[in-house]
Amino acid sequence: MTAVRDHFKQGMRRLASGVCVIAARTPESRRCGITATAVSSLTAEPPSLLVCINKTTWLGAEIERAGAFSVNLLSHAQKDVGMAFSGISGHAGEDRFTVGEWSAGITGAPVLVDAAAAFECAVDHVVDRGTHFVVIGLVRSVVNSPEADTALIYADGDFGVCAPIDA
Repeated sequence: MTAVRDHFKQGMRRLASGVCVIAARTPESRRCGITATAVSSLTAEPPSLLVCINKTTWLGAEIERAGAFSVNLLSHAQKDVGMAFSGISGHAGEDRFTVGEWSAGITGAPVLVDAAAAFECAVDHVVDRGTHFVVIGLVRSVVNSPEADTALIYADGDFGVCAPIDA
């Protein structure tokens, strides 16, 4: 199974995905967050999405207790935010929130002020699957930033942007 797992990981790295920061506030008012690409719309009625969160992260340990979370789609100019919340730049814990401008949303979850799009969700259901939790969130609020530049993507182990292919 190790070979299948390794090939699976290599193959999935080829799948370009939007870069998001998923953030929550614990009942003790501590903020926690991670960079994630495993984010997907689920249904339009009711508006809901799903996120996959590694159980070993601080957010993984707190997401269900928090009861709400935000999904902040990063713009091209916010690579530093993505790096901070992935741990690449050395930021840890609440220190990650020193990168970017954050405010408390209507659910109490931290929201990146100038994200390309920010979704606030109530935790609806958590599925325990292997190394991750699959979290279904009911969308309570959406803020789209018309000033945001191109969305940040992640593919082949690096950050990038999407560009049209000339016909």
